[in-house]
Amino acid sequence: MAKKKIIIVTGNKYPNEDPGAVRQHVFAKMFLASGYEPIVIGMGRTTHFKEEKYDNVCFYSLRYESSSLFFRILGRLLFTVNLKRVLKLYNAKEIAAILMVSGEQKTFTFVKKYANKNSIQLIHDSVEWYSPSEFVKGERDREYIRNNDVNTRLIDKSYKVIAISTYLEKYFKKKGNYTVRIPVVLDINEMPYSYECVNDVITIVYAGNMAGKDQIQDMISALVSLPNEIKNKFKFKLFGVTYEQFKERYGTIIDDDLGNSIVFFGRVPREQIGIELRDADFTVLMRTSDERYAKAGFPTKVVESLAAGTPVICNYSSDLEMYLKHEVNSIILSECSQEECCKKLLKIAGMDILEIQKMKRAARETAECEFDWKKYVSQIYSLLD
Repeated sequence: MAKKKIIIVTGNKYPNEDPGAVRQHVFAKMFLASGYEPIVIGMGRTTHFKEEKYDNVCFYSLRYESSSLFFRILGRLLFTVNLKRVLKLYNAKEIAAILMVSGEQKTFTFVKKYANKNSIQLIHDSVEWYSPSEFVKGERDREYIRNNDVNTRLIDKSYKVIAISTYLEKYFKKKGNYTVRIPVVLDINEMPYSYECVNDVITIVYAGNMAGKDQIQDMISALVSLPNEIKNKFKFKLFGVTYEQFKERYGTIIDDDLGNSIVFFGRVPREQIGIELRDADFTVLMRTSDERYAKAGFPTKVVESLAAGTPVICNYSSDLEMYLKHEVNSIILSECSQEECCKKLLKIAGMDILEIQKMKRAARETAECEFDWKKYVSQIYSLLD
C-alpha cells in the first residue's frame, strides 16, 4: 500500500489566521507538488471536528465552537485526545510522515509513539527559540520552558528537521538530525504588489505588536526629533498597536497631538495589512541581533514587505544579511538607535521618486528569487526519501 498521506499537526490557526498557519499551508502545497496528500490538523476556526478543504488541502480544526475562555482552555487541554480521534479516521499504513509543528509535551509523546509503531517518518518545522528577555518571568515562563524543551529534548534523532534559519540549521545538524533550511516562504505570485509611490509624502509602515521583540521606539523618537520641514515629508503608519499601548510601554515619546506624521491604527484584518504594505514606500523592523530569538527566527514581516514590492528599513538580524542589500532592496541600519534612525530618515528624505521605485522593484525581485515556495520543493521531497 502506497504511503501518500502527510499529517501536519499544529497549534496555529490554520488555514490563514496567523503567520504560522500561512507557513503550514505553503508546506501543504509543497507536499501536494511532491505527489503527496497533506492533511492539516490545527486550531483555526472550528470545523466541528470534521474534514474541510481549503485551496485543495484537507484540514481539521480541533477548536471548539464556543469562543469562551473555558472552551479555549478546553481545546488546548484536549488537543491530544482530539488528535487521536482524527487520526483514527485514517489508515496508518497510508501515512508517509507526520510534520510536528508545535504542541504540548503529551502531544509530542503520543505522536512519536504512534509514528514508531506504524513506521512513519517524523518531521519537525523549527521556527523559533525564545530568549528569556522576551518574558517577564524569564526562564521560569511556561512558554519559554515549553519552547526550550522542544528544541533541546523532544526533537531527538528520530526527527528530520526543517530549520527556518542557519542558526537552527547548524544546531540540529550538530545534534545529528537530518536538516534542511527553508526560510519564510510564500506564494509570491498570489501576493499583491506595486512599484508606484501613491502618496505625496513618504509612507513608512510598521505592522506588529512590538511584544518583547521589535524596538520601534527609536524610529519614532528619531522622526519626532527631525525638523518640521523634514518630518512633514513622512507619514508613519503603525498597525497592531494603539497609541495608548505604545505610551504604556515606552512613555510619552511623542506629544498627544500627533498630527499627520505618526498614526496608530491598532489591530486590523490581515487583508488590510497586505494592502497597506503594497501602498507603502518602506516598512520598518528593528530587533536586537544578538538575542537568541533574533538569531533563530526569521522575520515574516520582511518577506511579506519584499513580496509587496516595498523595501525594508532594518538592522541585520537572523539571516537577513544573505538577502538584503543597503540602498538596493532595503535601508540597513548599522545599529538600533535614535541617532542612526535620524541619519537614515534624512537619507530617505533626499531620495526622489525614481530612486524609491527602483528599490521597490528590487524588493519584489528578491521575493520572487529567494522566498517563493516553488524554489524549495526539492528540499521538502528530500525529507520523504
